[in-house]
Amino acid sequence: MNKEIRRISNYSSLPVLIFVMSMQLFSAVVSTAYLFATNTLHITIPPELFYLALYVFVYPVGGSIAALIFYKTRRRETGLRLRQTFCKPQMSAGRIFKWIVITWGLAFLTSIFTNLIKSFAESLLHIEISDPDINMGDGAGGFLVSFLALSVFAPIFEEILFRSAVYRHTEIMGQGFAVIFSSLMFALMHGNLDQLPYTFVMGLGLAYIFAKSRSLPVTMLFHFVANTLTVVFTTLIGDASDSAESLIFELRQGNIPVIIVTLLYELIVYGLITAAVIMGIIELVRAIKRKEHMKGGIFPISGAKKAAVFFTAPITLITILLMLFFIGVTTVSLMIK
Repeated sequence: MNKEIRRISNYSSLPVLIFVMSMQLFSAVVSTAYLFATNTLHITIPPELFYLALYVFVYPVGGSIAALIFYKTRRRETGLRLRQTFCKPQMSAGRIFKWIVITWGLAFLTSIFTNLIKSFAESLLHIEISDPDINMGDGAGGFLVSFLALSVFAPIFEEILFRSAVYRHTEIMGQGFAVIFSSLMFALMHGNLDQLPYTFVMGLGLAYIFAKSRSLPVTMLFHFVANTLTVVFTTLIGDASDSAESLIFELRQGNIPVIIVTLLYELIVYGLITAAVIMGIIELVRAIKRKEHMKGGIFPISGAKKAAVFFTAPITLITILLMLFFIGVTTVSLMIK
């Protein structure tokens, strides 16, 4: 039984390992080519073209390779097919909407707490950790590349990888187990400490919605909307986490359009948080009354033992440690930036 659990674990982690390694490889190759062209050949290349090349390799190429290897190696034994997930949702539109609001609001709430903890740690340790930069160039070109990378590529390939492949392959361990594991891998893949709590909570919601709806287009659409609003507001008002400071500055400058956009962002964020808390409590009470629960796995052992065996599988362990290493490197680089 332990051998089978580790086998499931290894195959669930393999596409993530391939994707993460391809991200690092393509980042190194594209960065080296860009530096060679600009510094040695003295060719002027706009930053947005660099990011466009980078994300084309990371997502359409790296994501496709990871998904292709997974489905080619596992479909005969598991019967998993990508096309199975492109179907009509088994969850009502109303419940899908409720869980989107709950997920999004709780993710924002988590982000607020993360920023508070980060500020406290910085003041206590007398350090400053810069936020990850998602700016991919100025003007329309930068916005277009950001939209293409974060609003188009990311929802498509991340949902195929983490919900269609990782979640479904791990589901034999139990739906709750698969939700947590796929969300953890999803969060670690983003490669920085700042986004880790937010993406983990977002991953939990996306995985839960997929578990109940069995429809990948639903999670892709949610992912698209969430990332698109982030791109739009980041382009208009800068770092969303500093929107309060931005509002104070713009009030002093009398910049009315930016003030309106910033207030709109704050209204959306705190409106979603309020709605998420209320809806979450209602859903929790209903689930308790109806005795609703997620399906368990096929292995008759305790959750702790199951997790211990699963997370000590070689490929899973290597994948998690590697992603933690990259997060550590990124955190240190942001501290000295």
